[in-house]
Amino acid sequence: MSALLEKEEKCQKVRSILYLLGLSANYQGFFQMSDAVALAWEDPERLLWVTKCIYPDIAKHRRTTPAAVERNLRTAVRIIWETHVPLLWEVLGERPEKRPPTARFIACLASYAAGKERASSPF
Repeated sequence: MSALLEKEEKCQKVRSILYLLGLSANYQGFFQMSDAVALAWEDPERLLWVTKCIYPDIAKHRRTTPAAVERNLRTAVRIIWETHVPLLWEVLGERPEKRPPTARFIACLASYAAGKERASSPF
């Protein structure tokens, strides 16, 4: 399987989870979040440098600025947080009192999506 196809499949899986969490595609942060999670899933060390690695890469791909990506991702996390979908607590692995930072949400979503892929694998 080509790397591009594999990345697109990861993005599709993340988009499905985002829909279930209450975020829809009419937000720019929807696609940017799926990109961020795919990048983190691909290389978890990028989570150490979210503002230096993930935001600029997404900004270049989506033809915007890193600051706009950061704002859109914060908005996406806020919208998801405000929906209070029970799946959110499963994704986060706990029920925190305060909304998680964007980088932590990306990390949890990447871990959740990767775990779902392993769980559905026949091996």
